[in-house]
Amino acid sequence: MPTYVVERSLPGLTERHLATMQVALAEASRRLTASGSPVYYLGTTFLPTRSRCFCLFEARTVERVKAVNETAQVPFVAINEAIERRRPLPKRPLSVRGPSADRPLVER
Repeated sequence: MPTYVVERSLPGLTERHLATMQVALAEASRRLTASGSPVYYLGTTFLPTRSRCFCLFEARTVERVKAVNETAQVPFVAINEAIERRRPLPKRPLSVRGPSADRPLVER
């Protein structure tokens, strides 16, 4: 299932507001998943010095992610599909060689 990042600009966001937002997103995800199409709220990263918030979701479509955010009534700037890597770095550096090492992930 694809992962999506929801970007938010939330000046003045407090820790209490952040916690309330997380509860609303989790509840909206549960309700929409129960209606038949899974959408999972995975968590949030907040950058207080930039008033930016990034929330991770898993869903089959971007429309389901948008529906969760609209249901929770949490404003957002953008929703984008993302490639997520969470594995720890290897103990020794990997050697990357060849012409494909610098090739972009998405061709334009």
